[in-house]
Amino acid sequence: MSPAVEYLDDPPSLVLQSDAVQEKDNNAKTSAFKPAIATETVSCPICKSTDFYPVCESGDYEYVLPGKFFVVRCKSCNLFLQNPRPPFPEILRYYTEKYEPFRKVGSNLVQRLRNYVLGRHRTNLYRKLVAPNGSIVDVGCATGALLRDLKKHGTWQLTGVEPVPEVAEMARSTGLNVVTGVLEEANLPSSAFDLAIMNHVLEHVPDPSLVVRHVVRILKPGGRFTGEIPAPVCLERILFGKYWGGYHLPRHLTFFGPSQIKRFLENHGFEEVKTTGCIQPSNWLLSFSNYLKATNPPLIQKGWFSPHNFLLLALSTPFAFLISLFGLCPIIRFSARKPE
Repeated sequence: MSPAVEYLDDPPSLVLQSDAVQEKDNNAKTSAFKPAIATETVSCPICKSTDFYPVCESGDYEYVLPGKFFVVRCKSCNLFLQNPRPPFPEILRYYTEKYEPFRKVGSNLVQRLRNYVLGRHRTNLYRKLVAPNGSIVDVGCATGALLRDLKKHGTWQLTGVEPVPEVAEMARSTGLNVVTGVLEEANLPSSAFDLAIMNHVLEHVPDPSLVVRHVVRILKPGGRFTGEIPAPVCLERILFGKYWGGYHLPRHLTFFGPSQIKRFLENHGFEEVKTTGCIQPSNWLLSFSNYLKATNPPLIQKGWFSPHNFLLLALSTPFAFLISLFGLCPIIRFSARKPE
């Protein structure tokens, strides 16, 4: 997900800087960053309960920006959510130019392998959900990597929605049809799409119900809705606790497990709701990286560990596959159908 972002200084530059200059610039921005304060309380988006168990107090371990954030679990339906939380305009400040979907990370080899494995797997999945000449919208498309892959391997009519103007323009510069804005303000036509994709978006939005209502509106009768979300019902969260990469605080607001996303989508009229685990080894490395940043930062600063290291990704893949056999993946994929 890449919502409208308020940069600390200027938008991301395409001019490359030396590592020393870049690190000095990043440190200066971090030290000048004013932490957001959790002052807003919300009810459960599934059952509307206001009664919660505390889960953890955590921080922005991934980008090391200041602030204290809180995760709770609904006593009624067991949904995990950030509560209390900062007002959403304050959360938007945490989407800085360092935010990973806005830039290239890892080596060229890691990029090619990730695009090949994830892109090919997703394309094969979408082929089962929509006809070859069908219409697809990717909500939160960022720079359009998924849309470019779909364009390369299919004949679908493709549309993207991206809130950040600079990022949306990057996608359009590659020949894609991308609308700038959030879904509820993008003015997409009703009953226009056979498939709506929302990968790693639903957990970012302050009002998931509002967004899903618009998904229902833009889908044709019988249209499909699919996406990926971090799921707290996983071994990774149990092992790493507040350092779990799926928390991604304060940017992630809601954490649906399989039963919660099923109930949530059915509440909005969807049928045939299904969930499956996704194998993504980088998530384990991200959680470990968060732990190291908080407990042993020199290992990160000296470059001895990176969640995008090819060798580490290769070594963690068998373990991630083994965990998936027990249904404890940190990422789940959902799919649902709008009634005819």
